[in-house]
Amino acid sequence: MDEDAVRGLVDAGAFDEALALLRDAAPGDPTTSWLVAEAHERRGDMLWFHDRPGSGEAYRAAMDALLPRQPARGGRPADAARRQEAWSRIAEKVLYGTGPDGRRRPGAVGRPHPHGDPPRQPPPEPAVDAPANPPADAPAKPPWGVPADDAPDLAACGPVPTAPTGARRLDRPADRGDRGPLRVGRSYRIVRSFQDFDGILWTAGTVVVYRGSEYFPYDDGLTLHTDRGSIRLCGLMADNAAVMEQLDAHFDAV
Repeated sequence: MDEDAVRGLVDAGAFDEALALLRDAAPGDPTTSWLVAEAHERRGDMLWFHDRPGSGEAYRAAMDALLPRQPARGGRPADAARRQEAWSRIAEKVLYGTGPDGRRRPGAVGRPHPHGDPPRQPPPEPAVDAPANPPADAPAKPPWGVPADDAPDLAACGPVPTAPTGARRLDRPADRGDRGPLRVGRSYRIVRSFQDFDGILWTAGTVVVYRGSEYFPYDDGLTLHTDRGSIRLCGLMADNAAVMEQLDAHFDAV
C-alpha cells in the first residue's frame, strides 16, 4: 500500500478511490484502519460542516474502522487512547450534532479531522424538481399525511408485550462505587471470557479486585477499575453491551 498515494487521494476529496486502494491492504494493519477511518470521517466532515445530508453513514463507517480487531492482552495504551479520542470526536457529530434529516443540527459544534481542517467544499447538490400540485378536487389529508379512516386499529393489536420475567437492564449511575453485583474491594473471578473496547481479552479464571467504576453517557462507555487494570467497555458495541448488562454472568464473587 502506498500511504502517500492514499493520503493524496483523501486530500483531493477522492474518497472512493482512496478506500479502493485500502481494500487491497492488510486488513489487520493499524495504519490501514487509521487511513480508512480518516477517509470516512473526512467525507462525513465535507457534508456535515457544509449542511449537507448523508454524513451519518460516513461517520459510522469511520467509527467501525476505529474498533480494535486484534484481541491482545496488554495492548498498546497510546494507540487505544488515540482511537478513543477519535471515536469521541466523531460521536459528537453523528450522535449529538446530526438531526433526523441527516444534516447538522442548528448551532451544533464539532471538531473536524485534524488533517482536514477546514473541511473540503462538497460538490453542488443535485437539483430537485418541485412536487406537482394535487388536483383541485383531491380530498384533504390531515397534516401528518394519514387520513383518519386509514389509521390502524391499535386496540386490535392486543396488549403491548412486556419484558420476560427475570430480564433486567443494568442501572448505570455515573458514580465510582458499586456497580450492579460488583462491590468495591471484593474479589471476583471472571467466569466468561470477553474482549473489552481496547481489544484486551479477559479470560475466564482471571481473578480481579474491583476498585470502582465510571460511566460515560456521552459514548455509552463504562470503565471498571480493578487491581489488574481498567476494563473499558462501550455500549455501542454489541459484545461489550452484553457484558455491561450482564455483569453477574461474567463476574463471580470469590
